Amino acid sequence: MVVMDMSFRRKIGYIRRTGGHMDDDGYWQTGEEKQGEIFASVQPLNIREIEAMPEGQAKTSAIKLYALVPLLTSVQGTRQEADIVLWQGKRYVVTDCIPYQSGVIDHYKIIAREEAKT
Repeated sequence: MVVMDMSFRRKIGYIRRTGGHMDDDGYWQTGEEKQGEIFASVQPLNIREIEAMPEGQAKTSAIKLYALVPLLTSVQGTRQEADIVLWQGKRYVVTDCIPYQSGVIDHYKIIAREEAKT
């Protein structure tokens, strides 16, 4: 594996939720939040990436990260919840984590959209 130049990467915080469950009324209760850090380069989406977003998401703020380690997306039908990226005072939900593992510069492209305010 080729070692990646870390000059464009900085420490980025994220939150991983674990241990969620359904309550007696059938509503999902979020589990414990654990904070972690990765080294990543954070960039805005380009116009093609914005246009490719599903309908209704294109108007929300989104970022992409390039990192050496993956972050989790939610998986429908399981209890896996998406990681939350903490960037410039906002929370971004990880929607995609695409592996680029060619053996030259292995990395992950992570797409995250701003978390909806509740």
